[in-house]
Amino acid sequence: LHSYNLCGIKGFYTYFLTPVDKSPRKELPLETSIIEKNFLSEIRPREAGLFRTITFFLKRIFSILIFSSHGIRILILRKVDIVHIHSPMFIVIAFFGKLFKKKVFITFHGSDFYKIRSSLIYKIFSSIFDKVFTLSKSTVDELREIHNHEKVFFVTNGVDIDIFQDKKYYREKVVLSVGSLKKEKGFDILINAFAKFKDTDIGKDYRLLIIGEGFLRESLQNLVDKLGLKDFIQFTGQVKQEELVEMYNRSEIFVLSSV
Repeated sequence: LHSYNLCGIKGFYTYFLTPVDKSPRKELPLETSIIEKNFLSEIRPREAGLFRTITFFLKRIFSILIFSSHGIRILILRKVDIVHIHSPMFIVIAFFGKLFKKKVFITFHGSDFYKIRSSLIYKIFSSIFDKVFTLSKSTVDELREIHNHEKVFFVTNGVDIDIFQDKKYYREKVVLSVGSLKKEKGFDILINAFAKFKDTDIGKDYRLLIIGEGFLRESLQNLVDKLGLKDFIQFTGQVKQEELVEMYNRSEIFVLSSV
């Protein structure tokens, strides 16, 4: 959202390279293009056999390289001045950007940093970045140890206040949480906490609504069943933005859970 809202500046053209997504896109600002390419978004199989795991990683590496090749092509053919990657998995694009003497930036979202914090490969290539941005204050010190201290900047999450507004609805006794169903989000902790909350006089009338999808869906549902809370905890899967805004407005409590 940050980079998107910085678009539309007269005299500057921005290209977004992004995986194909069938959901509606925001209206493009002036002098901005979205280039969509196929990318393997399949979730890594858990508790899979060795053959299936190896096959998945080979497919993922191939997908990253093909997707990165599109980025390198844009870099060369469109003669861009700044390369900004939003995941360390696309470091190949950044490397070619540096090779062509471009300004190179990276932004760390969520758990990306924790996946590469011990990566020797990342540390070897870390010097290619001119600026490093992180959305998590807890990663700043470690990133400054890896990169030059002056290169690292903490930026907060952005929100579009034209869309996410308080509509003054009646608030139902609902605890709402939103995010990918993966370990880092700590939904198991939230569910166990909600079970204790339900046992109190205050919490007995509340429901828990979890919006999002991910590989932990089945195990989290099993936890809910084990606690006997299937009538009080609901998993909605992915929802459209308009529906999400409605749910924010109708819920009394929002919990941003995390390990």
